[in-house]
Amino acid sequence: IALNACAEASRLDLARELLSSMIAAKVPVRCLTFCILIKAYGRVGDVAKVARTYEAMGRQGVAPDLATYNALIDAYVRNGAMASAEDVLATMADAGVAPAPRSFNTLIKGYSRARRLRKAFDVVRRMRDVLGADADPHGLQPARRREAPLRPQLDAGDDRERRALVLRAE
Repeated sequence: IALNACAEASRLDLARELLSSMIAAKVPVRCLTFCILIKAYGRVGDVAKVARTYEAMGRQGVAPDLATYNALIDAYVRNGAMASAEDVLATMADAGVAPAPRSFNTLIKGYSRARRLRKAFDVVRRMRDVLGADADPHGLQPARRREAPLRPQLDAGDDRERRALVLRAE
């Protein structure tokens, strides 16, 4: 919680000190710990510290998970480092971590913002190759079947004068 508070307040100097203290005190550090720092460094535009934090994660023997890889991709895309973001996607495959729609959508967003539409559409094609032909390039979940709207119907009772309004789902 303290690490995230430092990151949210853009006090990355304190966040880094806290991480160093945790490591020195042999407090177990997990993916989430590094993910918080990666996101924070990405938000402030410090791509070098994004990379160093990822490397430190490896030195600590912490294997990145999907959230960490997505945070890396986002940090690089946010700062226009598209080649590094692409490298992360390739590293995911090598590490056996399956990318999610968000992994691809973040790349699509980066290429679109950079007006590199051919690259963006290439990522859409790769996403469909990896996730299947029905993969949604917008990142939306398939529409869930909604219940039929409630409609008023008249109760066909014996007493026509006392018809009641009944709501029944079709």
